[in-house]
Amino acid sequence: MQAYRQLILTALLPLLLLPSCKDKNDTRFANEDERTRLEAYQEVHFGGRATRLGEGAFSVALKEGAGETIGTSGWLLFDYVAKDLDGRLLATSLRDTAKQYGLYRASEPYEPFLRPIQEGLFYDALRGQKVGAELLLATPSYVAYPKELWRAPRHTSVLCTLIPRALVEDPVAREERLINDYLLAHPTQSYERIDERYYRWIEKEGEGGVVGADYTSYVFYEGYLLSGFLVETNSRELALQHGVPVAANGSVLQLDYLSEKNLIPLFRGLTQGLKIGTVFHVIAASQQAYGQDGERTIQPHTPLHYRISLTNALPIR
Repeated sequence: MQAYRQLILTALLPLLLLPSCKDKNDTRFANEDERTRLEAYQEVHFGGRATRLGEGAFSVALKEGAGETIGTSGWLLFDYVAKDLDGRLLATSLRDTAKQYGLYRASEPYEPFLRPIQEGLFYDALRGQKVGAELLLATPSYVAYPKELWRAPRHTSVLCTLIPRALVEDPVAREERLINDYLLAHPTQSYERIDERYYRWIEKEGEGGVVGADYTSYVFYEGYLLSGFLVETNSRELALQHGVPVAANGSVLQLDYLSEKNLIPLFRGLTQGLKIGTVFHVIAASQQAYGQDGERTIQPHTPLHYRISLTNALPIR
């Protein structure tokens, strides 16, 4: 009986493997079709102007830049427009382009992206180009690309126009310049440096008790880019007004030694020494916020501006 079962399994094994083999073949054939179409697109539209990058990818210089030459290190600030071969917009960092194609979203800041220059096809195509140039990068879907920029449907090649805006040698120093520029542009707001961590300006001093070290504070907050774009808030009304997701389900945020462990470093001890009812602003570098990785609509190494309302505070029992 055991030998009979073994014989049946042996006979059925090729059938069990058939769907897997079929999927692999389908993928291989689809990739070949995609590559053939992309190569045909290159010949028809660009001919000998294109630079082949391997795996069917290619680049075309659309406009020469006049700035610094992009090398192999540092950070790059750039804009981009990604479309499929039929001209449909997939993603962009340019507000006007998003509006033109009917894909504008109020929850997107539409600002240049900041990324470290790394190895890979995406940055290989940019090396040797100058800031201010425009470069078309054509990539089939099976080639690695920065997937946080766009998401193309399966087996869909992408034409991405890259526009390098600036080379950033030291992103931390750039943050400091951005913060100083912001402070100079708002001379009527009396910001003070607090514990070498952040700058604080009290918009309205409260009339309640002073928050001690062993208190639980309750706050509503609004987080902005220095450009004034709202990126996060736990105010349901404000989130709805700006078209951004509401944090904490629209509830007041609780700050104490336990909850602060799950928040950005800026919020640790933020209300200590202030009076209940105080409304204040803080400007902080990314080290106190989302760091070199960023978060959703917040680019890496991005300083933030928070407006915070201290609604209540109670001693921890």
